[in-house]
Amino acid sequence: MLGSADLCADPRNEVREALRWARALEAGGTASPHEIAISAASPAAWDDALLVLSREAGLPVHFTHGIPALATREGQACAALANILLRGLSQERVRLLFARLPRSPAKENLPSDWAKGLRRSAALTSPEHWRHALEQTRAERANGDLAERALLPILEGFAGGIASADMVGRLLLKGPALTLWRDALRMAPPHAIELSLQALRVADGREPGNSIAWGPARHVAAAPRAYVRLIGLDANAWPRRSNENPLLPQHLLGKLRLPSAEAAEGDQMMHDIIVDQSTSCTLSRAYRSATGSLQAASTLWPKERECVVGRSAIPAHAFSESDRLYARPPDAGKDP
Repeated sequence: MLGSADLCADPRNEVREALRWARALEAGGTASPHEIAISAASPAAWDDALLVLSREAGLPVHFTHGIPALATREGQACAALANILLRGLSQERVRLLFARLPRSPAKENLPSDWAKGLRRSAALTSPEHWRHALEQTRAERANGDLAERALLPILEGFAGGIASADMVGRLLLKGPALTLWRDALRMAPPHAIELSLQALRVADGREPGNSIAWGPARHVAAAPRAYVRLIGLDANAWPRRSNENPLLPQHLLGKLRLPSAEAAEGDQMMHDIIVDQSTSCTLSRAYRSATGSLQAASTLWPKERECVVGRSAIPAHAFSESDRLYARPPDAGKDP
């Protein structure tokens, strides 16, 4: 059964309204988390907002397509390591790496006061600069030259640049972080490791059977749920525009069809399956994109059911404590 169609201000506002909708279903006893799903034809545009706001709300949201690797501690450690290997040594980058590095033999061998006495203003852009600075501050550390013996071999590896990515990764990383690093190196040449890390996704560790599902429409259509909210029903987003392959144009393919050419038909089919299989299905779209441009409605958008949801409207059911305080200025004013 098709329910309301909410016209929101932008993609982030769509996510807020989706979480308010899910919280209201749970709190009212209408549905359990395993009966609720939120979906988009291509969910990448809403991933970051949904990840941040669902964690803030404490809602059990399972990303069926995985979360961005850079949203994890291991992904951040890999990004900090890639930053040093691509852009060179500096004290700021080395400090950032060891602050984000998960437990590993290299980190455990490094004393906790390894940076004691080092001036923050010192760039330290080469192993020689580090050696001199550590020698000058040796007396200020509890374990004498232990920091030098543990840190200098690692810095020598950094000096090799991105060509030593595999060796440095094995030296500093272990477990999930090392797996992520190796996956990124396999995806593309080492010089493109930052792009590889951005593209990688990892499992979020949540159990689908007791969580709200968030993912692409094809996942929700394959495992229908009773209460579904479809977001992003904008022109060229749902259904997505079918593009002709520039290397194999249609006049060369003849009757052959490539998967990318069937995106619009697939999105239409996924929409119909989800709506038909659900007990209640609500829709939403954004009036403006994340960059502020106006967006037209999808061909699937039911104009007669459209309801404008203001960005500053007081929600019928808040999804988090901060959302409740935002909706009740007097309560927020009493909070110290």
